[in-house]
This record gives sequence, C-alpha cells and structure tokens, in this order.
Amino acid sequence: MKPLEAMITGCVVFFALLLAASIYSGARGSMKIEHPGEGPRSYSDLEQDEMALAADMRKLRRNLRRGVNRLRIAQERDEILQDWLNIVVDRGLKQDNFSPAVGFGP
Repeated sequence: MKPLEAMITGCVVFFALLLAASIYSGARGSMKIEHPGEGPRSYSDLEQDEMALAADMRKLRRNLRRGVNRLRIAQERDEILQDWLNIVVDRGLKQDNFSPAVGFGP
C-alpha cells in the first residue's frame, strides 16, 4: 500500500471511530445514564401555585393583547386571584394585608 493511500485509509478509520464515539456518547447523554438515581422533580404546593399564577398571568396578558371578550378576561382574573390567595395561604400570611399584582377593577 502506498503511503498516501495508507494515510487516507487511516484518516477514514479515525474519523469513523470518532463519529461512532460521538454518537454513542450523545445517546448516553440523552438517556441520563450519568445520574441514574434522579427521578422526576416534585414541586411543593407553594411552587406549584407560583407556577400556576405565572401561567395564568401569561395567558391573561396574551388574551388582553388579542382582544378576548370581557367575560373571559374576568374569568382569568378570578383564576389569578385564586392562585394568589393559594400562594398567600401556602406562605402562611394574612390575606387582608396582601393584594395581587394584577388590578381587579372593572
């Protein structure tokens, strides 16, 4: 075999092995074999209420931009108020002293 052909063959074999190794390591990373003891994360009641509040506020802002009818906006504001009160209860705070960041006027 000529030296040029041997060098080309060696490069092809090297890059084929490199490709196989990268595919294998990528597959291992997607299956999370590095940390087998970790399961799905569980959230506390407070964290779940905060996430629900954030999602409802995003939905309300989106619907306000799109011009959804007043009845649906009022329902979403009620949902946000309920989420806020759940957060207040989970934190153990008095409900009289706290009001949500979203205005609940007409």
